[in-house]
Formats: sequence, C-alpha cells, structure tokens
Amino acid sequence: MVSDVPYRRRMDTAVAYRAIETQSGKSWAPEVVAAFKRCIAPYPVNTLVRLNTGEAALVTAVDPDNPFKPRVRVGACEIALSADPSRRIAGSLVRRYFYRELLGMPIKIRLERSGTFFPARL
Repeated sequence: MVSDVPYRRRMDTAVAYRAIETQSGKSWAPEVVAAFKRCIAPYPVNTLVRLNTGEAALVTAVDPDNPFKPRVRVGACEIALSADPSRRIAGSLVRRYFYRELLGMPIKIRLERSGTFFPARL
C-alpha cells in the first residue's frame, strides 16, 4: 500500500494506516489489526514529514495514545504535536523527494591530490 506499483501510486503512510483500521472486521481480522497497531506507527521514528505550516520535520517519538500526533523536531526545536493544536502533519516526505528539495545547497569539494577545497552546488 505504501509502495509504487504499476497499477497504483503509493499511498501516504497515514492513509494506508487508516485504511487498515477501517477494514478491521471486514477485510482484516480484528486481532490482526490490533497486533498491527501495537507494532506499527503511521509515522515511525526518523520519518520525515511536512507540517501544515510548510515546515519539514523529523519524527523523534511516537505518542502511544495518539500515533497521528507524534513528537517532532523542526530545526533545533522539539514539538509535541499532541500539545500544539495549531500544527499537524500534512503528509510524509519520501527521502528521495526530501533530498531533491536540498538541491542547490552549497557544499565544499576537496580534491584528493591537491588537498584544495572549492565551492560547488549539490
């Protein structure tokens, strides 16, 4: 559900999580869904997410009472989304797309033989 396949694009992890929850007792046995929810979080630790404010954040801890409102780090600031009603997760960022956003970031390249550095762009 969360991977691209030839006949369907990938679902956001939270959408797939909710789809499994809603199919409890229909497509999935309730015991299986309960075990799934104990083991899997919609936004696991180290997931990159986009907040409704446009900020990119990194999930640092999952709240067991509300897995859709984890603790995130935005820059150097830790935020508990369950305590901040103005912020919510708008979607997860696939790492390959996150790194595309960093294109144009200035870096320094070192030449092995000469040992000199020169500025470049990613």
